[in-house]
Amino acid sequence: MYGIFRQDCWIYVGRGDIRDRLLSHVARNNPAITAQRPTHFVASVTANDVALERQLILELRPVANQKVG
Repeated sequence: MYGIFRQDCWIYVGRGDIRDRLLSHVARNNPAITAQRPTHFVASVTANDVALERQLILELRPVANQKVG
């Protein structure tokens, strides 16, 4: 599980292979994320937990998430 953010805004919450996912985001494969100019990320080792991802998206309301879960 990981989150991408800047000081004043949660940008994206996701799950998967964190290295692959972050490199993909940095390579501008998701302009909704790069347009927000992220400065930080946080990661947590979890099972492939769809319920936790959904909960975090609903609580944090990241601007670049297109769907919940």
